[in-house]
Amino acid sequence: MNAYITSLLGTELALKVAAVFLVLISFFILSRLLSLIIRFFFKEGGNRQKQLVWRKISKYTLFALAVVIVLQILGADMNVILGAAGVLSIAVGFAAQTSVSNLISGLFLMFERPFVIGDVIEVSGVRGEVLTIDLLSMRIRTMENTLVRVPNETVMKTQVVNYSHFPIRRHDIVFSVSYTVGLNDIKSLLLNLVEHNPYCLEEPEPLFLVQKVGEYFLEIKFGVWGETKNFLLLQSTFAEQMREAFIQHKIALPQRHVHVEQRNLE
Repeated sequence: MNAYITSLLGTELALKVAAVFLVLISFFILSRLLSLIIRFFFKEGGNRQKQLVWRKISKYTLFALAVVIVLQILGADMNVILGAAGVLSIAVGFAAQTSVSNLISGLFLMFERPFVIGDVIEVSGVRGEVLTIDLLSMRIRTMENTLVRVPNETVMKTQVVNYSHFPIRRHDIVFSVSYTVGLNDIKSLLLNLVEHNPYCLEEPEPLFLVQKVGEYFLEIKFGVWGETKNFLLLQSTFAEQMREAFIQHKIALPQRHVHVEQRNLE
């Protein structure tokens, strides 16, 4: 009799283990299938952050369902577990208010889309390429190839500059020249540099502006447009062109700081 009961219990345990194994395999396959479906619907580059968020939501939801089903197969009392989970969730809720705020901010970022994965942005003094936008935080790769994690709540509360949103940007250079230098000569020289720089655009027209009249100098702002994808090349090549042209034409700049700015245009 004891041997029969032992054999029966062993068979029942084996069936439960097999059922648990089958459930885990089924949910694993379902998770991979949902991941492929989400990739198909959000396959365009601008929807990569939505793809990541929905993949995580589906993954965690399926994981929770799998745990519940496994516990039921093993004969656990779900009322007790759900009651304990309710108390635990309340305690965790009080302790994780920041995480909840980050989660809500992440959902707003997903739908508002002030930037997408691959954009170059600046937030909280950090500038770099957006690598991921998760439910709680985003990750940025800086120009120095370092990884920075920024909580979503911080992104929502802080001014964000998106350098990649528009296809072209304006590169502004502010410098000073003495009154002995003719403005028309300077303007013609700079426009000639634009014509010979492959990264400068003829349209929109370059900006030439005298923005300050000092006691011994004139402060000039010159802005030239270029494609966003080639912006760093535009900056470096145009600066070298200006230096060589000023040396060649013997144009001396006062000992003042040269300020560089950028502007974006759709």
